[in-house]
Amino acid sequence: MIKRNVVVLAIVSFFNDIASEATLRLLPLFLSQVLGTSTIAIGLIEGLAESTATLLKLLSGWISDRLPRRKPLVLAGYSFSAVTRPLLLLATTWPWVLFIRFADRVGKGIRTAPRDALIADESQANKRGHSFGLNRALDTAGALVGLAIAYAVVANSETLTRAAFNKVILIALVPAALSILVLTFGIKEQARATNAVAGTQPLPGARPKMPREFWLYMVVVSAFTLSNSSDAFLVLKAARTRGGIGFVLICLMVMNVSGAALAIPAGKLSDVIGRKQLIVAGWLVYALAYAGFALSSSHAPLLALFFFYGAFYGLADGVERSFIADLVPEGQGRGFAYGVFSFVVGVMSFPASLLFGLALARWGEQTSFLADAAIATAATVGLIFFVPEKKR
Repeated sequence: MIKRNVVVLAIVSFFNDIASEATLRLLPLFLSQVLGTSTIAIGLIEGLAESTATLLKLLSGWISDRLPRRKPLVLAGYSFSAVTRPLLLLATTWPWVLFIRFADRVGKGIRTAPRDALIADESQANKRGHSFGLNRALDTAGALVGLAIAYAVVANSETLTRAAFNKVILIALVPAALSILVLTFGIKEQARATNAVAGTQPLPGARPKMPREFWLYMVVVSAFTLSNSSDAFLVLKAARTRGGIGFVLICLMVMNVSGAALAIPAGKLSDVIGRKQLIVAGWLVYALAYAGFALSSSHAPLLALFFFYGAFYGLADGVERSFIADLVPEGQGRGFAYGVFSFVVGVMSFPASLLFGLALARWGEQTSFLADAAIATAATVGLIFFVPEKKR
C-alpha cells in the first residue's frame, strides 16, 4: 500500500506541473519569436537557470536531515516557484527572463532533495519504485494538462504573441495555488529525531559518509547529464518544421503521454528486477531518440520521436531516484544524498545546454544531436559495468 504522504506529494507535483509546463514550455518560443533571442543565449539561460541554483539543492537536502520534518523546506520551495513564475508578465529582455528562470530554479533547488527524501522515507524498500513512479506519473500527467491548456490558447497561431503568452501565465496561477494548498493541508509528517544521522558524523554539521556505490553512481549520472541538454532545443526543432505552435505543443503532449503511461509500471518493475536495468533502458531510449532527432525533420517522424523520447522519462526518472534510496539507507544522510544527486545534475546541466547551443549555432542540428547521443551511450556503458546494485 502506497502511503498517504506519497500520494499527496504526487498530487502536488500534478498541480505544480500544470502551472510550470503551461508556462515554461512556451518560454523558448517566447524568447526566440517575441524577444528575438539567439540559440546561444537560450542555451545560456537554460544552463545557468538550472546550474546556478544547484548549491541550494545540496544544502536543502543536508538541512532536511537535521530538521524534525522535511515538509517546511518542500513547502518553501514550491511556494517560491509559484510566486516568481508570474514575473514573466513583466519580462521584456532575455536577461530578465534569465533572472526569472533562475528564481524559479531556486524554488526547485530548495524543494527537490527534501521531497525525494520524504518519498523515500515514506516508502517500503519493495515499494520505492512504485512510489517514485507514482510521483513521476502524476508529474507528467500534470505536464500534459498544462500543455493542453497552452494548446487551447495558442493552437491557431503560427507564432507566439505576447498577449497569448501572458494569458497562459495568468491561467497557470490557479493550479500553482492549488499545489500550495494541497501541500499545506495534505501532508501529515511525523517528527523524526533531530539526530537522525547521528553516528554517521563525528562532528556536528560534518558531511555524511556516503557508500562507494553511491559515488560511482554519481560519476555516471554526471556523464549522462552532460548529454542531457535542455528540452528547449527540442521545442525549437519542432517549431522549425513550420507546423505552428499547435504542432510544437502536440509533440510535447505525446511525449508526456508515453512518460506518464510508463512511470508507474517501470517503478513497479524496478521493485522486482532491480533498478539498473530500467535506468539502462531509459538512457538507451534517450540516445536512440537523439540520434533520431539528428536525422528527422518532417512532422510524422518527429511526432513518433517525441512519443519515443517520452519513454526515457517514464523508464528512468523515478527509478534513478529510487536507486539512491537503495544505495543510502535511512539514517545515513539520505537527504544529503538526494541533494548531491540534484547538485550533480544541476552542475552538469549548464555545460550540457550551453555547449549544445554553441554546437547548434556552429555545426547545426545533426552534429549536435548525434554528439549527445554518443555521450549518453558512453554513460550507459559506464552504468552497466562500473555501478554495482545493492540487494534491497
